[in-house]
Amino acid sequence: DPTARTYEVANLFAQDEFAVVPNRVFATIGAKWEHNAFSGGEFQPNVRARVHLSRTQMAWGAISRAVRRPTRFEDDIVIPAPDGSILIQGNENFAAESLVALEGGYRVQPFRILSLDIAVFHHTIDDLRSQEATPVVVFPLTIGNSLIGHAHGIEAAINVQPVPAWRTHVSYTWLDTTIGLNRSHVERSA
Repeated sequence: DPTARTYEVANLFAQDEFAVVPNRVFATIGAKWEHNAFSGGEFQPNVRARVHLSRTQMAWGAISRAVRRPTRFEDDIVIPAPDGSILIQGNENFAAESLVALEGGYRVQPFRILSLDIAVFHHTIDDLRSQEATPVVVFPLTIGNSLIGHAHGIEAAINVQPVPAWRTHVSYTWLDTTIGLNRSHVERSA
């Protein structure tokens, strides 16, 4: 509710890569700023570095922030019960979900046709979407941001390309994710 809505999204993005040590250590610094009608302005920086250990080996690391901006679902949804009471309602104060990602990896190409990659990562996600009941009654459920998540894992990949027209890629990912109640958010809203 309302049944139709027009809103604008605007963003600005800038990024630069430069050599810290010529032909060996490189850094990339970037940022995106986005403004939307639901949560206002969101700053999303990104810093990456890579080190060429030899002609066939490279290590890299990164830290970045990303957001999932709110949508009409979180803000405007209204689901009525058959008797006209409200079962689920949106929240005009719904915040953007925010991810901070720490990542690092290593790549080696021991032969022209073979490369191996391994990466590790840890992500923290704040203000995850939740459905919240009031302390007094169960309904209406309100869309909220009272969850926090953590994910960490390892990714490994092998690329084999014996001829230019044929490449085989095999990968494996181990992912461990936990999602729980963000106690500090609940205490702030109480």
